[in-house]
Amino acid sequence: MPDAQSFVAKMQKSYGVELPARYRKFLDKKEYTTLGNLKLVDGYLRGTFEVDFTDDLLTDLSALGEEHWIDDIDDVDWPGEFGDFVPFARLTDTHGEDDEPVKSFLIVSVKDAACPVLVWDYDGWMIYPLAKSLDDFVDGVAKSPRIDHDRAGSPYKKFAWVEDEDDGDEDDDEESGDDDDDDDDD
Repeated sequence: MPDAQSFVAKMQKSYGVELPARYRKFLDKKEYTTLGNLKLVDGYLRGTFEVDFTDDLLTDLSALGEEHWIDDIDDVDWPGEFGDFVPFARLTDTHGEDDEPVKSFLIVSVKDAACPVLVWDYDGWMIYPLAKSLDDFVDGVAKSPRIDHDRAGSPYKKFAWVEDEDDGDEDDDEESGDDDDDDDDD
């Protein structure tokens, strides 16, 4: 990535918005470098993803759609339907086929100073709340409420930041360690 200021300038010019101070700080301080992979667990899109917050494709919606095989991205009235948001991060499935991209990406609100983070998906051009603020997103807290938007789906109930080698199913590990003898007392 070029410097954060150049990236911010390109984003603001491309989408005709002012990026909130919290989002600019996230980029300036390179907070994303400590996050690891994003494991989406309890929501529409599931899996473990490498996340790129500074790819120049984020500044060009048409190019982003082409790269992610979202053929109808140019039909999306972004300012009319999603003008409160800008693309926030590209997602790459850590276990997917290299030749088939994820047809979703993260978006962030530019109208709310807390910078809620959502998942944008090509299927119905739907958005799914992930975190109610950028701080919660960085902390792995999925407590976003439902939002009032024509294309809003159900909020995520769980996501986590995981290391490359630690993207197995945590729930299976927890269940296998559970002692079933506790239920025999009835």
